[in-house]
Amino acid sequence: NVSLETLQAVAGLRPGVLWDDAAATEAVRRLAAWPYLASVDAPILTLREDGTVDVAVPVQEARFDL
Repeated sequence: NVSLETLQAVAGLRPGVLWDDAAATEAVRRLAAWPYLASVDAPILTLREDGTVDVAVPVQEARFDL
C-alpha cells in the first residue's frame, strides 16, 4: 500500500498549505501521471467547523502482477 506521506509528496501537497484551483489541478495531474495509481478522482472538499477545509483525493492503486 502507498502511504499518505508518499501520496502527499507525489501530489505536491502539504497539510496547512493554501488550496486553490491551481493547486487542485496540479495535484490531480501529478497523481494521474504517477504509474503506481490506476485512477484518480476529483478532490472532495469538506468544510470544518473551524473554517479550514479537509481535502481528499480518491485514488486507486495500480496492480502489478509479477
